Amino acid sequence: MEIYLFGSILRKDFGPNSDVDVLVVSHKPIESCQKSKLIARLKNIIGFVNPFEIHLVTHKDYKEWYSKFIKEKQAV
Repeated sequence: MEIYLFGSILRKDFGPNSDVDVLVVSHKPIESCQKSKLIARLKNIIGFVNPFEIHLVTHKDYKEWYSKFIKEKQAV
């Protein structure tokens, strides 16, 4: 599993109404039902009123789309 921040917060053009985009990349396939449950679980942990927009995707989705938005990587 890999986790990335992306979007306006890293471009430094975010404002008071901006969200914080969090990308969670799974190396295993994720069914849409399972994906919804995982996101709901995360929102229960961090609260429903929060600045985070969670994107839960497969490695394939990351390679085909989201990798365009990740310019720099740093292992944590």
